[in-house]
Amino acid sequence: MNLSFFEKMASLEYKISSLQQQFEKNQQQWEQSFNRLKNQFIRLKNGEKISDKVLSQSVYYVDLSPQEALQFISSPSFQFQILDVSSSNYATLSNIKVDYKIPLEHLYARACEITSPHLPLLVISENGLKSIFACDYLSSCNFFNLYNISGGYHCWPEKLSSTPPSSTSNSTSLKREAA
Repeated sequence: MNLSFFEKMASLEYKISSLQQQFEKNQQQWEQSFNRLKNQFIRLKNGEKISDKVLSQSVYYVDLSPQEALQFISSPSFQFQILDVSSSNYATLSNIKVDYKIPLEHLYARACEITSPHLPLLVISENGLKSIFACDYLSSCNFFNLYNISGGYHCWPEKLSSTPPSSTSNSTSLKREAA
């Protein structure tokens, strides 16, 4: 095979360019994995329960039952945001104060609207399926405190204020991040 000097140079430049692209891709994946691992360590340090699924299967969100989500929401010390990824024509429950209503099909273009990627983000949808896809996507966008509300609105407890307020705190007052 007789290749001219210039053809050999062009071939080498192409190979070098391909190697550079692969290196950059690997570096981005490594940084993303490192950030996820760092976040898991922070969550463990803070006493948060992390499931085996998160550690062994590289699932980077926590599944919460609607009852567990209600406990988080009712906690006066828990700062969080709620993202609703259900269809735009889906009638949501009025007793859940949603911070972001972004249908799943628009999330890819609008994820930048979520202002605090490190603040816990509870994700809900009609029946919990779209919220799983949303959590998967958001974790690839460096959102680390993701909570999928399993079963979504379909399994949500009937009333937010079903628990009577205690004398020390008001269970219906939700502590939110100042926007």
